[in-house]
Amino acid sequence: MAEVEYLKCPFCGYTKPLKSGSGRFSLKEMDIPPSEFHVIQVRDVMPGPGRGRHIKGEEYGFRVVRGYSIVEALQSGEYRDLALSLKERLLKIVEDYVRAGVISRAEVRRLLSAR
Repeated sequence: MAEVEYLKCPFCGYTKPLKSGSGRFSLKEMDIPPSEFHVIQVRDVMPGPGRGRHIKGEEYGFRVVRGYSIVEALQSGEYRDLALSLKERLLKIVEDYVRAGVISRAEVRRLLSAR
């Protein structure tokens, strides 16, 4: 029997294999400022088997039509509760990392004073 290692997201519990045919998993740099990053996406479901099959000359898959940053989600009535839940989860993760000694209080102070 083979074992497979997974990375589990502390936000949602989604898991991703650490190793695949293309090599070892790594987190990518965020090239979008977090204040502009769309934490919520609205997508059109396009036609096609499995929604990912390329149909020549036609749009396919799940096309993003709009998104909401954390600030936009907080300001909206529809997504406000979800945005607050994300905030609470993030604070809990930081708290747990501080308690475990993975993040120091000095690192948190430095982040807060950089603003």
